[in-house]
Amino acid sequence: VSEICNHYFLGNTAKSLELQQKMLGFTRAMFLETNPSPIKYAMSLYGICEPTLRLPLLSPENATRVAIKNEISKLEGSEVMSFIPEEYSGTQDNS
Repeated sequence: VSEICNHYFLGNTAKSLELQQKMLGFTRAMFLETNPSPIKYAMSLYGICEPTLRLPLLSPENATRVAIKNEISKLEGSEVMSFIPEEYSGTQDNS
């Protein structure tokens, strides 16, 4: 998101829009359920945290988990994923 803003404020609106459009599916997937469940699940795919939550929060539904995985796979290797540190550079199976 910071790259989108940086490009926009530098006047590179075409690049900003391009990045925003690339992230649109992922952004939508993050809001299929109440946060922080989807983002915590996405981070757990990279081993950044565990996918566990405390009540009253619940883990994302299976359909949401599938949507998140699908959107991440579309972004893998693209510049919008460049913020992920090298040590977390591959998804793990947290079905």
